[in-house]
Amino acid sequence: MEKRILIVGGSPDTREQVSQALVRGGLRVYTAADSVGGLFQFGLVRPHVVILDTDEWETMERMRALSSVPIIALTAGDASAESLNHGADFFVVKPPSLGELRAKVQASLRRA
Repeated sequence: MEKRILIVGGSPDTREQVSQALVRGGLRVYTAADSVGGLFQFGLVRPHVVILDTDEWETMERMRALSSVPIIALTAGDASAESLNHGADFFVVKPPSLGELRAKVQASLRRA
């Protein structure tokens, strides 16, 4: 069964880079530009892991209230600890290291 990853928020370039890296790893990737699209996709797709830009704190809290799905926050360096307080399981500092991000996605999938 293909694992589904949802990427929400961030710049279009970052979403595309992350998406391509994960697709090459055999994952099915869905994206949403903002919180409204992200919450819609979350309910529709039922992802195994969510990657969320830290501009989307309220979205992270809503997703956490609905599900225990692993959430990986893409953070600015100073928002790393805050992302964990808002419900993230992991964080990756922007610009993301694609290798680190793939490793954290795989770790999240193993735990789920």
